[in-house]
Amino acid sequence: MWLINTTTLTLKFFLKPPPRYAILSHVWTDEECSFQEFRSLETSSNDPALALNQMFDWVWIDTCCIDKTSSAELSESINSMFACVDFYNRSWKKIGGKWLLRKEISEITGIGEADLAFFDRGRSSIAQKLSWAPTRQTTRVEDEAYCLLGILGVYLPLLYGEGENAFRRLQEELIRTSTDQTIFAWPMYLWVPLQSPA
Repeated sequence: MWLINTTTLTLKFFLKPPPRYAILSHVWTDEECSFQEFRSLETSSNDPALALNQMFDWVWIDTCCIDKTSSAELSESINSMFACVDFYNRSWKKIGGKWLLRKEISEITGIGEADLAFFDRGRSSIAQKLSWAPTRQTTRVEDEAYCLLGILGVYLPLLYGEGENAFRRLQEELIRTSTDQTIFAWPMYLWVPLQSPA
Protein backbone atom coordinates (compact mmCIF):
# COMPACT_ATOMS: atom_id res chain seq x y z
CA MET A 1 0.00 0.00 0.00
CA TRP A 2 1.05 3.59 -0.60
CA LEU A 3 1.50 5.88 2.42
CA ILE A 4 2.42 9.56 2.73
CA ASN A 5 5.32 10.49 4.98
CA THR A 6 4.13 13.32 7.25
CA THR A 7 7.58 14.92 7.34
CA THR A 8 8.64 14.79 3.70
CA LEU A 9 5.13 14.61 2.15
CA THR A 10 6.36 11.92 -0.22
CA LEU A 11 4.63 8.68 -1.15
CA LYS A 12 6.23 5.33 -0.32
CA PHE A 13 4.97 1.85 -1.16
CA PHE A 14 4.94 -0.76 1.62
CA LEU A 15 4.39 -4.48 1.43
CA LYS A 16 2.27 -5.85 4.26
CA PRO A 17 2.41 -5.25 7.14
CA PRO A 18 2.78 -1.47 6.74
CA PRO A 19 4.01 0.78 9.58
CA ARG A 20 1.48 2.40 11.95
CA TYR A 21 -0.45 5.07 10.04
CA ALA A 22 -3.43 7.42 10.29
CA ILE A 23 -6.27 7.39 7.78
CA LEU A 24 -7.40 10.87 6.78
CA SER A 25 -10.84 11.29 5.30
CA HIS A 26 -12.58 14.44 4.14
CA VAL A 27 -15.72 16.02 2.78
CA TRP A 28 -15.98 15.42 -0.98
CA THR A 29 -15.54 18.36 -3.31
CA ASP A 30 -15.69 18.71 -7.08
CA GLU A 31 -11.91 18.50 -7.36
CA GLU A 32 -9.87 15.75 -5.72
CA CYS A 33 -6.10 15.30 -5.80
CA SER A 34 -5.33 12.02 -7.55
CA PHE A 35 -2.40 9.66 -6.90
CA GLN A 36 -0.62 10.93 -10.03
CA GLU A 37 -1.24 14.59 -9.14
CA PHE A 38 0.05 14.10 -5.60
CA ARG A 39 3.24 12.48 -6.87
CA SER A 40 3.89 15.50 -9.05
CA LEU A 41 3.30 18.04 -6.25
CA GLU A 42 6.23 19.70 -4.58
CA THR A 43 4.19 21.86 -2.22
CA SER A 44 3.14 21.28 1.37
CA SER A 45 -0.29 20.16 2.52
CA ASN A 46 -2.19 20.92 5.71
CA ASP A 47 -3.68 17.43 6.04
CA PRO A 48 -0.63 15.47 7.27
CA ALA A 49 0.16 18.17 9.89
CA LEU A 50 -2.54 16.79 12.16
CA ALA A 51 -1.19 13.26 11.92
CA LEU A 52 2.33 14.51 12.59
CA ASN A 53 1.10 16.34 15.71
CA GLN A 54 -0.49 13.10 16.87
CA MET A 55 2.82 11.26 16.38
CA PHE A 56 2.02 9.43 13.15
CA ASP A 57 4.88 9.22 10.68
CA TRP A 58 2.59 7.97 7.91
CA VAL A 59 -0.91 8.77 6.64
CA TRP A 60 -3.25 7.22 4.10
CA ILE A 61 -5.71 9.35 2.12
CA ASP A 62 -8.02 7.51 -0.26
CA THR A 63 -7.90 10.02 -3.11
CA CYS A 64 -4.12 10.20 -3.39
CA CYS A 65 -2.82 6.90 -1.97
CA ILE A 66 -4.58 4.61 -4.44
CA ASP A 67 -3.17 4.27 -7.93
CA LYS A 68 -6.47 4.00 -9.81
CA THR A 69 -4.62 3.00 -12.98
CA SER A 70 -3.90 -0.33 -11.23
CA SER A 71 -7.10 -2.38 -11.07
CA ALA A 72 -5.52 -4.79 -8.55
CA GLU A 73 -4.49 -1.98 -6.19
CA LEU A 74 -7.86 -0.23 -6.51
CA SER A 75 -9.73 -3.45 -5.79
CA GLU A 76 -7.58 -4.34 -2.77
CA SER A 77 -7.95 -0.85 -1.28
CA ILE A 78 -11.72 -0.59 -1.63
CA ASN A 79 -12.33 -4.11 -0.38
CA SER A 80 -10.53 -3.30 2.89
CA MET A 81 -11.55 0.34 3.38
CA PHE A 82 -13.47 0.91 6.60
CA ALA A 83 -12.40 1.63 10.20
CA CYS A 84 -13.15 3.53 13.37
CA VAL A 85 -12.57 7.31 13.31
CA ASP A 86 -12.10 10.62 15.14
CA PHE A 87 -13.81 13.77 13.90
CA TYR A 88 -12.18 17.18 13.44
CA ASN A 89 -13.57 20.51 12.26
CA ARG A 90 -12.12 22.62 9.47
CA SER A 91 -9.70 24.24 11.95
CA TRP A 92 -8.35 20.77 12.88
CA LYS A 93 -9.89 20.95 16.36
CA LYS A 94 -11.00 17.53 17.53
CA ILE A 95 -14.78 17.31 17.87
CA GLY A 96 -14.79 13.83 19.32
CA GLY A 97 -14.44 10.15 18.61
CA LYS A 98 -16.91 7.57 17.41
CA TRP A 99 -17.85 6.52 20.95
CA LEU A 100 -18.48 10.07 22.19
CA LEU A 101 -20.49 11.03 19.09
CA ARG A 102 -22.27 7.69 18.63
CA LYS A 103 -25.76 9.16 19.23
CA GLU A 104 -25.30 11.92 16.64
CA ILE A 105 -23.65 9.57 14.13
CA SER A 106 -26.46 7.06 14.61
CA GLU A 107 -29.14 9.70 13.98
CA ILE A 108 -27.41 10.88 10.79
CA THR A 109 -26.45 7.50 9.33
CA GLY A 110 -29.21 5.22 10.63
CA ILE A 111 -26.54 2.87 11.99
CA GLY A 112 -27.42 1.63 15.49
CA GLU A 113 -25.30 2.85 18.38
CA ALA A 114 -24.35 -0.73 19.28
CA ASP A 115 -23.09 -1.34 15.73
CA LEU A 116 -21.06 1.87 15.84
CA ALA A 117 -19.52 1.02 19.19
CA PHE A 118 -18.95 -2.72 18.73
CA PHE A 119 -19.00 -3.37 15.00
CA ASP A 120 -18.78 -7.02 14.10
CA ARG A 121 -19.63 -8.27 10.61
CA GLY A 122 -21.82 -10.98 12.14
CA ARG A 123 -23.66 -8.69 14.55
CA SER A 124 -26.24 -7.27 12.13
CA SER A 125 -28.14 -8.91 9.30
CA ILE A 126 -27.52 -8.19 5.63
CA ALA A 127 -30.86 -6.37 5.40
CA GLN A 128 -29.89 -4.17 8.36
CA LYS A 129 -26.54 -3.29 6.79
CA LEU A 130 -28.16 -2.51 3.45
CA SER A 131 -30.58 -0.17 5.25
CA TRP A 132 -27.62 2.04 6.14
CA ALA A 133 -26.83 2.71 2.48
CA PRO A 134 -29.77 4.39 0.64
CA THR A 135 -28.72 7.95 1.52
CA ARG A 136 -25.06 7.33 0.63
CA GLN A 137 -23.98 9.70 -2.14
CA THR A 138 -21.08 8.72 -4.38
CA THR A 139 -19.36 10.29 -7.36
CA ARG A 140 -19.50 7.03 -9.34
CA VAL A 141 -22.66 4.91 -9.38
CA GLU A 142 -20.55 1.77 -8.89
CA ASP A 143 -19.31 3.08 -5.54
CA GLU A 144 -22.84 2.80 -4.14
CA ALA A 145 -22.18 -0.96 -4.13
CA TYR A 146 -18.42 -0.92 -3.58
CA CYS A 147 -18.68 1.19 -0.39
CA LEU A 148 -20.58 -1.70 1.24
CA LEU A 149 -17.99 -4.42 0.64
CA GLY A 150 -16.15 -4.02 3.95
CA ILE A 151 -19.18 -4.01 6.23
CA LEU A 152 -20.79 -6.89 4.33
CA GLY A 153 -17.58 -8.93 4.37
CA VAL A 154 -17.57 -9.76 0.68
CA TYR A 155 -14.95 -9.38 -2.02
CA LEU A 156 -15.72 -8.23 -5.55
CA PRO A 157 -13.43 -7.24 -8.40
CA LEU A 158 -14.05 -3.59 -9.24
CA LEU A 159 -15.31 -2.89 -12.74
CA TYR A 160 -15.75 0.84 -13.20
CA GLY A 161 -18.03 1.49 -16.13
CA GLU A 162 -20.50 -1.27 -15.19
CA GLY A 163 -22.94 1.20 -13.59
CA GLU A 164 -25.83 -0.37 -11.63
CA ASN A 165 -24.58 -3.82 -12.55
CA ALA A 166 -22.19 -3.43 -9.59
CA PHE A 167 -25.09 -3.65 -7.15
CA ARG A 168 -26.49 -6.68 -8.99
CA ARG A 169 -23.11 -8.42 -8.65
CA LEU A 170 -23.06 -7.52 -4.95
CA GLN A 171 -26.50 -9.07 -4.47
CA GLU A 172 -25.43 -12.23 -6.29
CA GLU A 173 -22.28 -12.55 -4.19
CA LEU A 174 -24.22 -12.13 -0.95
CA ILE A 175 -26.71 -14.82 -1.99
CA ARG A 176 -23.86 -17.13 -3.09
CA THR A 177 -21.67 -16.76 0.03
CA SER A 178 -24.13 -16.20 2.88
CA THR A 179 -26.86 -18.19 4.59
CA ASP A 180 -28.44 -14.94 5.82
CA GLN A 181 -31.89 -14.93 4.22
CA THR A 182 -32.67 -11.36 5.29
CA ILE A 183 -31.29 -10.17 1.96
CA PHE A 184 -34.63 -11.26 0.52
CA ALA A 185 -36.43 -8.98 3.00
CA TRP A 186 -34.70 -5.95 1.49
CA PRO A 187 -37.41 -3.77 -0.16
CA MET A 188 -37.82 -4.94 -3.74
CA TYR A 189 -37.94 -1.42 -5.16
CA LEU A 190 -34.34 -0.97 -4.03
CA TRP A 191 -33.11 -4.13 -5.76
CA VAL A 192 -31.36 -4.16 -9.09
CA PRO A 193 -32.99 -6.96 -11.13
CA LEU A 194 -30.85 -10.09 -11.04
CA GLN A 195 -31.90 -11.01 -14.57
CA SER A 196 -32.71 -8.92 -17.58
CA PRO A 197 -36.34 -9.26 -18.72
CA ALA A 198 -36.78 -11.72 -21.60
